[in-house]
Amino acid sequence: MDTADAQEKVLQLVFASPRPVTVGFVAFNLGVQYQTARALLLILMAQGRINGERSTRSWTFKPVRKKSEVNSLLDSVRQYSNVER
Repeated sequence: MDTADAQEKVLQLVFASPRPVTVGFVAFNLGVQYQTARALLLILMAQGRINGERSTRSWTFKPVRKKSEVNSLLDSVRQYSNVER
């Protein structure tokens, strides 16, 4: 499996998951070593293709929201806050 193919598979896992994924989750599902999965995830994060968050114990990763999705969410919040109660 070459790097581009591995990165694509990691992206598919991250975007298909309803929750943030861990390095261990990616390693298990791709059948690769923990360090390989971590390297792939950190490369994708550095490229801006996924978001990563470091906790006290580990990293978690989730899809990057597109600007249009963020704007849509903000519009929904604005509309809700303008509704009279």
